[in-house]
Amino acid sequence: NRVIQFSSADEHRYHESLVHIPFSLHPNPQRILILGGGENLASREALKNPSVLQIDVVDIDSTMFHLAKTNRFLKEINQDAASNPKVNLISQDAFTFLFANEDKYDVIISDLPDPTTEAIARLYSKQFFLMAKRNLTKKGVFVTQSGEIYFSNTVFSCIKNTLNEVFNDVKPYHTYIPSFGDWGFIVAKNSDFSPSDLHSLPTELTYLDNEQARQSFKLPKDITIAKTKINTLDHPVILDYFI
Repeated sequence: NRVIQFSSADEHRYHESLVHIPFSLHPNPQRILILGGGENLASREALKNPSVLQIDVVDIDSTMFHLAKTNRFLKEINQDAASNPKVNLISQDAFTFLFANEDKYDVIISDLPDPTTEAIARLYSKQFFLMAKRNLTKKGVFVTQSGEIYFSNTVFSCIKNTLNEVFNDVKPYHTYIPSFGDWGFIVAKNSDFSPSDLHSLPTELTYLDNEQARQSFKLPKDITIAKTKINTLDHPVILDYFI
């Protein structure tokens, strides 16, 4: 559809921020769930943490899994993560998977597309986030990509406000990605946490370090969380905000 999904020039900024910040808020992340991310760039980052024992990647598009394992360009970028024995590739809709799953995960990473349709808008609904919470361990951490934070501020805000209805503590953070702009993420836990709680990050990262990770929680003065309605299955308001 001619929409850029990632650029090999700067995708490391996105994926390091998406994965390692929630990881650093968990004392011992072992079982990981990645929703979306069929190209296996997020799983590449997750594999850099030695405590990780299992990574389940759930993507609706099985062709992406095939390409991630066979296309020489993707294999080079994802460092063969799709073929790693710790990585399980599950071709299924993320909503359906969370609904049926009974296992618990230490970290759930939602690496899903922006809410451009009603079908995708449900993946940012209160009901979806409630299912994610049910699939977490007691100390579990949930994170979702949340779009560009300046021009799409109401979408970013709507995700934050909807997560506030589900989790005890919810915090936005961001990083600049040249191919996309100032990109937002939102991390949530069932217990209080602070950017100062971040553990040490893997040393082999290209972009992120401990100071950069802590600074990512500081939003610019001209970015605020707007008052929005809550996104639900019955009322997918986030789609209106996105349009």
